[in-house]
Amino acid sequence: MKYKYWLGILALALLALPLAACSSTPAEWTGVTLKFAYTMPQNVTVSQGWHWWAEELEDRTDGKVQVEFYPGGSLFALDAAVDSVTAGVADIAMISIGGYAQRFPLSNVGSMPTASFPDSVEGLLDANDALNTLIEEFPEVAAEWTDFKLLGLYQMLNYIPQSKMEIRVPSDLDGVKMGGDGLKLDFAEICGAVPITTAPPDMYTSLQTGLVDAGFLSWSQANVYHSYEVVSYFMDYGFGATSLPIIMNLDSWNAIPTDVQEIMMELIPQSQTVSAAALMVGVTSGRAAVTGSSKTIVTLTPAEIAQWQTAGAPLDADWLDEMDGKGLTSADDVLARWKELALEAWE
Repeated sequence: MKYKYWLGILALALLALPLAACSSTPAEWTGVTLKFAYTMPQNVTVSQGWHWWAEELEDRTDGKVQVEFYPGGSLFALDAAVDSVTAGVADIAMISIGGYAQRFPLSNVGSMPTASFPDSVEGLLDANDALNTLIEEFPEVAAEWTDFKLLGLYQMLNYIPQSKMEIRVPSDLDGVKMGGDGLKLDFAEICGAVPITTAPPDMYTSLQTGLVDAGFLSWSQANVYHSYEVVSYFMDYGFGATSLPIIMNLDSWNAIPTDVQEIMMELIPQSQTVSAAALMVGVTSGRAAVTGSSKTIVTLTPAEIAQWQTAGAPLDADWLDEMDGKGLTSADDVLARWKELALEAWE
């Protein structure tokens, strides 16, 4: 009997070994090197937050987590990022929601020019929180992110109208020759503008020669392209911006101990702040160039912002029809919630 008793104890102990291995702590874990790919130049603007995150993660795990960066699209192109992470070519990658509009149709609501968040550290962080809110509140949005681990969201800056005449409300665009591209130019046309497709590097000459009366550029581009030399007004309100999520291969994520996973996620909010602050360097330079040249920054009231949101109804209707065609039933509520959160960010 004693022999059988101790044999049973031994068997239970052996069965418990795999469970103990699964619940390993950072002190027992041998570590990992994670491949992190992104498309922009190394450690500039938004990517500064990712490098900060990697350095802090290495420090917090006593060097057991190392992050190996592949910037500039050196591992794969942006349009291959989702498939490459899913396949394990990289453990972590930056993607663009706007560049994957078909893959993230509801999440891409942030690219709509009918609602935007302020170009400030707080505004960028509010936009990150808003998209997280959509993921938490709407199962159809959450379903777009189930094939990988979403580590964090990193909102980009807006394109704003920079013009020869003051523009405050949609009716001010009537007859204005507007330079730009994409949905924001479609939006301007809905408001009565004459759309003229113009790339940012060509905007200065187009404004100077009168080919356009106004154009969509970011605050940082106002400094880079010296648009303040040929226009007088800068509306401090944008027309949609995309987010750059950081995603992780599920197998890579699940292979990391829970303790380390918690550290990884604890560091994300501060990394978002670092990224937002880095983006704002360009915005600050642009604003300084504008004010230094005695040009006018147009600050909208909440009522004026609401007019811009309403004016884009045809674009919203097209987007809602597209979502309906995909069988997505929560699109109306998703769009309304996004607009609500955007408007709150301006108050």
